[in-house]
Amino acid sequence: MRVILLILFVLSSLSTHVYAGAAPTVFSRDVINVVHRFYMENDFEITRNELAEQLIEEQYLLDLARKDYPYLLIRQSDVGFSTKYHQMRYVNDLLSSDDLGNSRKSLKSMITIDGLKKRLGPYPVTGTLPSHTLQALSDTLVPGYRLKDAYLDASMQARYKLHLGDVEQLTQLARVFEQYQYNMARLSEEARVQLEALTLAKVIATQVKTELGVVETLHSHSDVLKIYQEQVSQQEIAHYYNKNKSDFKYLASVRATIVEFNERKLAEKYRQDKSRISSKEFKKVANDQLIERKQISNHFALQAAFNLSPKRGEVIIRTPKSRWLLISVHEQNRAYYPENSETVRYIASKVIAKTMAKQMYYRNFATWRELHKL
Repeated sequence: MRVILLILFVLSSLSTHVYAGAAPTVFSRDVINVVHRFYMENDFEITRNELAEQLIEEQYLLDLARKDYPYLLIRQSDVGFSTKYHQMRYVNDLLSSDDLGNSRKSLKSMITIDGLKKRLGPYPVTGTLPSHTLQALSDTLVPGYRLKDAYLDASMQARYKLHLGDVEQLTQLARVFEQYQYNMARLSEEARVQLEALTLAKVIATQVKTELGVVETLHSHSDVLKIYQEQVSQQEIAHYYNKNKSDFKYLASVRATIVEFNERKLAEKYRQDKSRISSKEFKKVANDQLIERKQISNHFALQAAFNLSPKRGEVIIRTPKSRWLLISVHEQNRAYYPENSETVRYIASKVIAKTMAKQMYYRNFATWRELHKL
């Protein structure tokens, strides 16, 4: 079902119709100034006009998230903190008011390590408590924030700490909420609405772009990008390959000398003066020999030679079996992956797909701006 929805999403992106969504939030000069000051204080150079443009794009991404990725509004990762928690921290960073410090005292007086461990029980295999247990966590930590809320906001690691009775971790979660409530209460209703929209968009912006295949992050995955990748033709791959052939070079072989010793001191002695070592005290694994890539599988000495540069000279390396190698790489030979290889297809189709995703993204963004006269 998810794949079908993604295909429909890509096909709808290819059409001229663009989802308009709700009217985006328009930010006042005062709100923009708050964000701009925060950037300047943290050595992030950006003009007010550049920031205004960035905020418009982030409102577009928020619009897309509400339509296509509503789960990101709750949590961006199964192991991370909730989106709301990240948003509250962002608001607190922007407004940077004095630390209240009340939650630390109040939680210490109302809940103990043993009490917290008893309330939560052992850490569940699934990483989260069942819904009926969660509903029972009605203890109020600070006004408006219950133990259940803290547990749902917590990352997987933070939840694990809570199950161990980590009151400090619980206090941190409660303090973020308390500080957030205090900060928002000082603002006008209009400013609160704007800051809510601005910070929510900023928190999820990168993840929405990742979902769309526009940016890549560590361990990122985009089903949309995968669909684009499957649409890339062999002709497009051939064109990319011929235009960017240098990107498909690989180390095909090396010419190296590899000598093996029982002790490091013998390897050092041989490196200083080869005539001082008896031939019985070493074994030549390779003698100015051409070593091809296909030979190195499961062979530590040959793999080591492949990973060394000729500029290193003679290098002493310890083997997993506690022997010592003296390796000297004399030359490296490179070759090109064949045009019809899986490596070329994978790399080329991924780059082409990402270009397609970016083109579609910026085309749809421009149309969205036009619809909203931004």
